[in-house]
Amino acid sequence: MARPAARSRSERRGDRGRQSRGDLQPAARPVSVLVDTNVLLRLARPKHHQYQVALSGVARARRAGETLYVTPQNIAEFWAAATHDKVSRLQWAVGVTPQI
Repeated sequence: MARPAARSRSERRGDRGRQSRGDLQPAARPVSVLVDTNVLLRLARPKHHQYQVALSGVARARRAGETLYVTPQNIAEFWAAATHDKVSRLQWAVGVTPQI
């Protein structure tokens, strides 16, 4: 005798008038975003090879209506990285403040 075809759990239990899981997902809404210090560092150097990636990421978040935040910790990390002795990759001196 042939075995009956396998049924999913919902088929075994019966529909019971429930919505599918896909219908229960909340609508997407804007979120708050903390901008990483590395993104700030890339944005401050237009000649950096990752500048465009950082710029497009921030632009995409803003177009989506997301709120972008920078904290005092980000600023401290940014300044430490931008003025570090071995900053040849950023090419900033302590007396030079990048315009952001």
